[in-house]
Amino acid sequence: MINFRDTLAKYKHLTLMGINNALSARLAEQAGFQALWSSSLEVSASHGVPDASFLGMNQFVEAAHQAQTAVDIPILADCDSGYGDSMNVAYMVRSYEDAGITAVCMEDNLFPKVNSLLDQRRTILGADEFVQKIVAAKSAQREDSFFVMARTESFIAGESVDELLARAEAYREAGADALLFHAKAPHTEKLREALTCWGRKLPVAVVPTAYPRYSAPHLQEAGADIVIFANQGMRAAVRAMQDVFATLSKHGSLLDVEEQIAPVSDIFECQDLTEWRRLADGTPA
Repeated sequence: MINFRDTLAKYKHLTLMGINNALSARLAEQAGFQALWSSSLEVSASHGVPDASFLGMNQFVEAAHQAQTAVDIPILADCDSGYGDSMNVAYMVRSYEDAGITAVCMEDNLFPKVNSLLDQRRTILGADEFVQKIVAAKSAQREDSFFVMARTESFIAGESVDELLARAEAYREAGADALLFHAKAPHTEKLREALTCWGRKLPVAVVPTAYPRYSAPHLQEAGADIVIFANQGMRAAVRAMQDVFATLSKHGSLLDVEEQIAPVSDIFECQDLTEWRRLADGTPA
């Protein structure tokens, strides 16, 4: 398995798919993605709880670990605000390293987390305090290749382009390997301005959930190096299950949904059943 840092260096631009378990990770890999995003929103939803720091760090680490064992492409783990203070951040980095994860992303949000897609006012950490978290993360890593992305919620909190850029520069100087400029409508023009002004001094990721009319190539042309489709897989699965479950509940006939669902053979393929049978038989690869 190649690590996240080397994958970014190889492709220059990456589009990541959001996942929450081994099955979704394998499906995303089969679709052709070169790297994945272990989404805190998706993992939280898979447990039936809000994306509001309800789950503990170990639950997120385990979800990322299970996904990573199923694929040969790297995972960037969404670590919210780092699960505590700078000491907790150091422990978080060691925990993800031990789980085989080669990249993490943490944000300058306060605890408990407020999901950025909610229409709710929020304040964020001061730049100096978040800088210390970045320093702790980089100090804690044992592998030189380990990758730390610093996400700023500056625009979500109502700050200006200049304020975001000041944070970005401070986070770069603290040792972050990449940045994530988070935004939602109506701040997309501010995002474009920030990307232009930043000038690729350090790789920048964006998450276009709230501005879907901008494609990955469009955003990369505007200055983004990494585009993250953070939760579309889970949302697609929810819609599909809602439709199938409703049909079965109403009509009670499997014939009504056969055309909407995957054949069992697809599930066997996702389980890598052929390979496990080969290993059991002792057949050479």
